[in-house]
Amino acid sequence: MNIQARTRADIKRVGWSVIGVFASANSPTFAYTIGATETLEAPELLLFGLRGEYAAPILNSLNEKVRQSGQAFADGTVVDDVANLPCVIKDISQLAAEPWCVQALHLYDGTRLNPKFQMVVLPDQKGLFPWDAGYDETDGRMRKIQPELWKV
Repeated sequence: MNIQARTRADIKRVGWSVIGVFASANSPTFAYTIGATETLEAPELLLFGLRGEYAAPILNSLNEKVRQSGQAFADGTVVDDVANLPCVIKDISQLAAEPWCVQALHLYDGTRLNPKFQMVVLPDQKGLFPWDAGYDETDGRMRKIQPELWKV
């Protein structure tokens, strides 16, 4: 089964699919959802720094929260009961998501749906977020694996 067929089958069965992408020389590891736009009327979620098998449960839990509440996350929402650590949901533009969420944009191309995107932002080892003073001062690892797409 090719990626488009698998994605469509997941959307039909669950309401969305999670695509995991391995790191490359120019890109960190990341994962994102496809299907929330059409089934939840909510933004697709993008998470950096975790391989697909670790990111998928987080993204699935977040989408379940959206399904249960009937509302998408507001920009800046802090979620602290999903990943054993807090995360913050940040709105990002379609332009910022474009290089990362290729399959999602491909799926919706030519449809009436215009996907929106949100990034799941993780803290550094000290529990600080990119907008906090002192964030990632230890080794700079988080800045390398978690681009600040909400600024684009």
